[in-house]
Amino acid sequence: MSMLELEFAEATKEGRLHAKFVRECQWLLLSSPFKRSLPHGINVDALIILDFDAEKRLAKVEILEARRHWHKKLCWPLSEKVIEADLKIVDCSKPDRLIELAIWIGAEGKRVDVRIGSGSPDRLVRLSDSVLAVMDRKRLIGFSLQVADLM
Repeated sequence: MSMLELEFAEATKEGRLHAKFVRECQWLLLSSPFKRSLPHGINVDALIILDFDAEKRLAKVEILEARRHWHKKLCWPLSEKVIEADLKIVDCSKPDRLIELAIWIGAEGKRVDVRIGSGSPDRLVRLSDSVLAVMDRKRLIGFSLQVADLM
């Protein structure tokens, strides 16, 4: 697997992810307040972990690149079409996968942009007021986050 192909599903309260800066570790956590089993996972270059629940819904994202390595500029212009949806993994034949894609993280104020691999954004998927998934057709190519506790 060399890309993160996901499908859109009806937005649910379980699929709402909220951004939080974990100060002790200096990394970001996108999570749902609903606790559940996360049997499917994708590890992107040992820097981003995406966990999916039993219904294949994206339920948690750990962005493990320490803040001191982030760039001081943003990468996403946020003018693309925004839809409200859940994201689901397409192929979950293997419970855990490792894929290699370039990761780039930039921050400005309370906004953080995360680029995963390459691609041209054609839509944004609102996962909450603080989390937008950046998509190139059905490929996840990043996130744009509003992180209140970043400052």
